[in-house]
Amino acid sequence: MLSRVFSKLDNHTLEAVQKSGPSLLVKILGMIATLVGSVLMGRTLGVEGYGILELANRIGSFVLVFCTFGLQYVVLKEMAIGIAEKHWQLVLNTMYTSLKFTGLLSVAVCVLLILLSPYLSSVFFDMKALTIPLQLVMAGVFFQTISRSYMSGINAYGKIWQSNLGDQTLGMIIVLIVYLVLIGIDALSVTTAAIAFLTARIVVALVFGAYWNRLKPKTNFIKKLRTELLKPATRLLLASGSGIVSASAATIILGIISTATEVGLYNLAARLSLLTLLIIQITNSALAPKIASLYASNRKEELQKLLYNFTIVLALVGLAAWLSFAVLGRPVIKLWGEDFEAAYLYLIILAFGQMINTSGGAIGITLMMTNNEKIIGKIAFTFMVLAVILNIIFISFFGGLGACIATTICAIGETITRLIVLKRTTGIGFLTSSL
Repeated sequence: MLSRVFSKLDNHTLEAVQKSGPSLLVKILGMIATLVGSVLMGRTLGVEGYGILELANRIGSFVLVFCTFGLQYVVLKEMAIGIAEKHWQLVLNTMYTSLKFTGLLSVAVCVLLILLSPYLSSVFFDMKALTIPLQLVMAGVFFQTISRSYMSGINAYGKIWQSNLGDQTLGMIIVLIVYLVLIGIDALSVTTAAIAFLTARIVVALVFGAYWNRLKPKTNFIKKLRTELLKPATRLLLASGSGIVSASAATIILGIISTATEVGLYNLAARLSLLTLLIIQITNSALAPKIASLYASNRKEELQKLLYNFTIVLALVGLAAWLSFAVLGRPVIKLWGEDFEAAYLYLIILAFGQMINTSGGAIGITLMMTNNEKIIGKIAFTFMVLAVILNIIFISFFGGLGACIATTICAIGETITRLIVLKRTTGIGFLTSSL
């Protein structure tokens, strides 16, 4: 049965599917480690402690996007082209530029925020217990920034599953191990949990740095900065930065307007609903280099067929995920503790938005790889503003439930908008197998 299905796939789709297989296993392992660690944290720290740590990590995710400066995807695209053409000087210069620029930027930003953490925690969020976890998370952002550059370079070499063995797998396995040790000595708290994340991010940076040094071209080229990469990176920063603001808006506004308990409930539902993004992350890692090379060589018919095949798969995955949450969501949520039961309705609403988002999961990476960074940046910025406005309004009236409604509206709206814009700018659609 499966052999007949695979025999009908074009070579590009088949190659991407084959490269996605090992990545799927890696991501599933990371997902299991993440969920187990989250359950341990919820049952040990309670809803409030869980909410404080999730808020610190969400702020860290926002800062990370700014520190990577959009270079993550520029590095992937440029190096994929350079490797295909065996242009090793370009490959080395691209990585050198990314490491030097983002490294210096992250040091400056993280030191500033570590110093400001007491003020932000006590005045801005009215949560003094947030101070130390936030400082530890900010320290970890530097190591995450460096890791992102290495992961992009490794991905460009076609080492898909290796590049996916990052924060969400290797990092979470390390976090889980530290959690188990802390629970064994009865020392798991919000602060020690944050230390576990910092430890994991340091180890991941060291491991991926060592792997890149083994993989990179062995030449005597003098590495030079490619300042021309900063322009497209700035556009992608607008897109990715806007995206993370949209994703983080609900958590941060809940932290300001509401309580750590509401933050905890919302973030548990959000974490579970985002499990559907697992397949998107895997397919995008496999698709990105292929999309860049096919589009650069003007092989649009092949690219159209590749994207159509993956859209069908992603739509089915999204539907199956939503139905699973509707049936099994309540007993799953109770694993975190009885205090988290109110998150079930949040999960159903958020998962519906993710079902639509999953169906069009490859649209964003296709826009990035087809030189539409400026357009995707404008779309992302528009929905960022909308997300902030809607979250303020809905959270003020409905609390955590309002955050779910606002987030879902924005997720669906942005997916539909990207689909329309991609068709108009490139002629490539996701709903048919031919142009």
